[in-house]
Amino acid sequence: MAFPDFMCIGAERAGTSWLYVNLKRHPKIWLPPIKEIRFFSSRRRQTGEYFRRKGVVRRQLLLRFRDYFVSLGKGDLGVLRLRNLLWDVNYFLGKRSMGWYEALFDGHPDQLKGDITPSYGIVGPDTAELIHRCNVDLKIIFIMRDPAERSWSAAMKQFEKRRRFGTIEFQEKELIRLASDPYQLRQNDYLQILANWERHFPPQQIFVGFTEQIEKSPGEFLTGLFEFLDVDFREKYLARDLDRRVNSTQKRKAMMPAAFRYSQAKLYYDSVQKLAQRFEGHPREWLQRYEKILSDPSPDHVGLIGVH
Repeated sequence: MAFPDFMCIGAERAGTSWLYVNLKRHPKIWLPPIKEIRFFSSRRRQTGEYFRRKGVVRRQLLLRFRDYFVSLGKGDLGVLRLRNLLWDVNYFLGKRSMGWYEALFDGHPDQLKGDITPSYGIVGPDTAELIHRCNVDLKIIFIMRDPAERSWSAAMKQFEKRRRFGTIEFQEKELIRLASDPYQLRQNDYLQILANWERHFPPQQIFVGFTEQIEKSPGEFLTGLFEFLDVDFREKYLARDLDRRVNSTQKRKAMMPAAFRYSQAKLYYDSVQKLAQRFEGHPREWLQRYEKILSDPSPDHVGLIGVH
């Protein structure tokens, strides 16, 4: 049995799908066919019911069928290798256990194996300790994004899902409610996330990056990550389309409403201030934006702040 050599623990809506696509391209890195395994963030679901939820099964099966058909359409018969088929059988039908999880990463002796599941960032201390016991040399990747921007992206993603079922209208107050969900608040608590994982892993095993680095200098970001993972980081392993967005929301270009932006700046000002004390660069830019937003309490900004 095997255990991953590295994990990306988040944050959600911060570039982890982009990371998954581009790490898979490196010949010395192996990632599961399905991006988010979510084993440690759903430890209470030991009997496998998580995978029997119709929505989860439907989405993941569709992804796997799409992968098979796309590969076959390109004439890649290797996709039908027994190893791939056995992986799917174990993933979808196997009983969830530590053995089940480790079997997902079995094989691939000449490659680094990784698990990119952004919900791992907010697991409890006991789970982080368990992961450390499983592999004390595990490397951790954590990507942070301006909390207001991350909340907007998460809210829009939820909006798109609910709109497909006709259960929500595009309203600022509803978007603010979505962004104020306790799960989203925990995803934005970057200092708490880092404190939890730093309790078990030394600094040299934790890579902290920022979404802005991916947007502005994707090649430099990926090169630094390759170096952190101790794999060849020559330019030939950088794809030409590194600036291509992955898993972005359909309304990504929609302007964030003033009231939403104000609510998030007010909500996360203190935590971003603390982040700016620890990290130079982007957190300080976030803080400057928040200060500018909060200095203008116009009616357009504060009209919906009371909505929770």
